[in-house]
Amino acid sequence: MSKFIVKRNIPVENSGAFISQDVLSQLEAKAPISSVEQKKPSHLTISYNINKIDFEDLNALLSSMGIKVRNGLYNRFRYGLWTMSDQNMKANLKIAPHCCNKAPR
Repeated sequence: MSKFIVKRNIPVENSGAFISQDVLSQLEAKAPISSVEQKKPSHLTISYNINKIDFEDLNALLSSMGIKVRNGLYNRFRYGLWTMSDQNMKANLKIAPHCCNKAPR
């Protein structure tokens, strides 16, 4: 089921401090999120299941937990691309493959 996992490197607003491990473990305990790590204070790497949650829902979840994502022009553009690609992947997963059981001509 790893082909439905999407990994995003999300820039967060911090004053140079890391997010507490309690908050990260609470975030990782949520069902659609498979892993959360923070290697730099300014970025949060989250892997999540595309069938269960998309980037808009993830962004709302982060803001409800008190984690602020950066909202600059470039980041808003990137978030829009991530939202669109999440919606496209979710729509593509619903399509049944066509097969007529005939040999190609």
